[in-house]
Amino acid sequence: MIIPYALHHARRSHLMNLIRDTQSVGHRDQGQSVAGSDYWISADIHRPYLKEVDGYIMPYVSQALENRYLIQRYHAWFQCYGPGDHHGWHCHQGLHNWSMIYYLELAHRQQVTDIWINNGIHQPPVTEGDILIMPSTWYHRSRPNDLSPKTVIAVNIDMTPRELL
Repeated sequence: MIIPYALHHARRSHLMNLIRDTQSVGHRDQGQSVAGSDYWISADIHRPYLKEVDGYIMPYVSQALENRYLIQRYHAWFQCYGPGDHHGWHCHQGLHNWSMIYYLELAHRQQVTDIWINNGIHQPPVTEGDILIMPSTWYHRSRPNDLSPKTVIAVNIDMTPRELL
């Protein structure tokens, strides 16, 4: 599902500054090349952008889903892609039941996450400012990036229908 984040234009610059203020490292191995991320850093570091995620983005997602679900955020991280960066096919199976990607900086459609569904590659029709939520068992990747920067915030979440609580 795709949720357009109505506060994106109002909050984008502030959120990008918070990410710049967060310790990050580049990471390169056979399956990926990422210019900057806090994924590979200790969970104990200060992550000022998470206040924005918890204070604005997660409540917005809950409201967009008409508060029908109890949404719990678990692991969250950002990834900044530079020229040639990519992230190979992977899934988040066994971590939580949903994966969420907030497209904070996305200049071109070619930068959109590929998703493997029913033996084929699909690109959801997202644009900058959209939030994509998909089952954590779906394999996905970020193709090699062009010259434009791409920044996403990825979050593993559980969503439980409130009528089951």
